Amino acid sequence: MTEQAGPTTIAEGFRAVVEAQPDAPAVIAADITLSNLKLWQLSCSFAFRMHKEDIGPGTTVALHTTDLIASLATMLASAMLGARFETLEDVLWEVPSVRPSHVLRTPEAPPLSGISSIEIDATWSPRFAPPEAVTFAPPSPPDPDAPWWIIHTSGTTGRPKFMQLGQRAIVARSYAVRNDFVPGRTVLCSLFVCTARPFFVRATAALLNGCPIVDTVDPAFMRAHGVTLVCGAPLQTLAWLDGRVLAPKLPRLQVSGTRLSDAQAEALLQSFDVVEDVYGASETNKSFVNLKSLEDGRVVSTGKPCDSEVQIIGPSFEPCAPGEIGTVRVRNGYMAPGYIDAPEATARAFQDGWFLPGDYASWGPRGDLRIEGRVDEVINLGGQKLHPSIVDAALAEAAGVTEAVCFRDPDPATAPGLAAFLVVAPGVDPDRAAQEAHDACTARLGPLFTPARIYVVQAIPKTFDGIPRRSECQRLALDIARQVPINLSPQPR
Repeated sequence: MTEQAGPTTIAEGFRAVVEAQPDAPAVIAADITLSNLKLWQLSCSFAFRMHKEDIGPGTTVALHTTDLIASLATMLASAMLGARFETLEDVLWEVPSVRPSHVLRTPEAPPLSGISSIEIDATWSPRFAPPEAVTFAPPSPPDPDAPWWIIHTSGTTGRPKFMQLGQRAIVARSYAVRNDFVPGRTVLCSLFVCTARPFFVRATAALLNGCPIVDTVDPAFMRAHGVTLVCGAPLQTLAWLDGRVLAPKLPRLQVSGTRLSDAQAEALLQSFDVVEDVYGASETNKSFVNLKSLEDGRVVSTGKPCDSEVQIIGPSFEPCAPGEIGTVRVRNGYMAPGYIDAPEATARAFQDGWFLPGDYASWGPRGDLRIEGRVDEVINLGGQKLHPSIVDAALAEAAGVTEAVCFRDPDPATAPGLAAFLVVAPGVDPDRAAQEAHDACTARLGPLFTPARIYVVQAIPKTFDGIPRRSECQRLALDIARQVPINLSPQPR
């Protein structure tokens, strides 16, 4: 990574904002507003308490909370102390090198069975802390290139993977998106939960660029406090709208995590002036944006390059012409160095200074990046290849189906073949919905790519970004199949 001017740690960056704008709001919530200075003092108080618990370089802090302010203060405090930081997930215990040395949780977050934790209670507040807590400075400044943020990035298939980023890289990423976070103009509101990777990415960028964060899901509260940028996953945002059309519209929406369909974009454009479909990964940060707009009643997509080089290449690494499908590769100055304790996965994804996300894509007529599917999820049945997202879309065409995901049938008695999970709207007959989804998929794709087993479930397992976890769906489907399977044999056209 090239040397960057200015702050190289998160504490340095936010402290500079505090010194320049101490009274400007950092977090606005229904019951409290914290200025930059107050958030800094709270973070110092958290760091003071964490230091007392022997948290510092060489330790790893996992956080379990639903409290946005506590989440930000813990993140900032861990950065001040030079401790590694991660969100509490079950998968942390699957890889010994990322197991936390300390688990912190807020009172509303239930204790995990068999895991000792430190409760962040009211005594962590500067109101109850000793005077020296609000000006606490760690014994030594953190190393900006030491591992800091531990990110789970398993994607949709395979063994859980983790990466680690130093604070220098996080600061560089935050400044690379300065056009999104303009002081005095940008006010952020996240629909992502306050421990999700997309939340931390944008929240850190907002704080380091001097922009406030509004903690709400209420559109009226957003308007009252001048929210200009809302972020969320496509399905998450549509579920939040729940059929509403916001009037007046909110200025700008950024969606990420999974492909945005034209129908979804059209629905979102009824409530937002601008819809940005962001392409990026934990490994590279925000890499490309497709700007969505309505022209003559139809959705069009216009490409907008970001602070990364994005290429679509063919089998011999030649650039693909517009409309030609190839594989995506990305590079910039602050990519992750690879995956923790996963040399084979690192060698596959990081090659010659490029990151290979594993996506098939093509360039559209307006320079837009069109993701065609995942390389590792392409289904090969009977010598024919198809991406499962196309099957998902065909199943979701059925009346009453709100979500659909297909995956390889894990039952050895029926494999090779497909199975699927559906989520249906309240009051919809599940058997009828499954049959209609089966028929819709058969009509569109033929019997070969129509799932032979379709299960109606309460929810589809997903990542924080809203991407279906197809491997987890396989495991659940196998358990269901051993009890009460719904069998729908494909019928010829």
